[in-house]
Amino acid sequence: EANGKLLRVTIKNQGNVNSGSSKTTVTFGSVITTMTTPPVPAGGTTDLLFKIPNNCFNPDCDFIIKVDSDNQVNEGNSEGNNTTNGFCLG
Repeated sequence: EANGKLLRVTIKNQGNVNSGSSKTTVTFGSVITTMTTPPVPAGGTTDLLFKIPNNCFNPDCDFIIKVDSDNQVNEGNSEGNNTTNGFCLG
């Protein structure tokens, strides 16, 4: 997004119960950014835009995304599906 300045994170509620608000964290190397995630209806999605640090591309920009990073949402047996990693090509 925005010519490589923003990372769009789409959060999907895969459950059958509406979720409350929570926190989502993206770690770009040593830079950690956290945003509030609004409530997400059952089966619904929401998007968050995270600013990519200027020095992240060396040559690529690796990141780790953790949804519900403060464990505010009770997900029952599905707590293990909240983290993923990826990269943006430099």
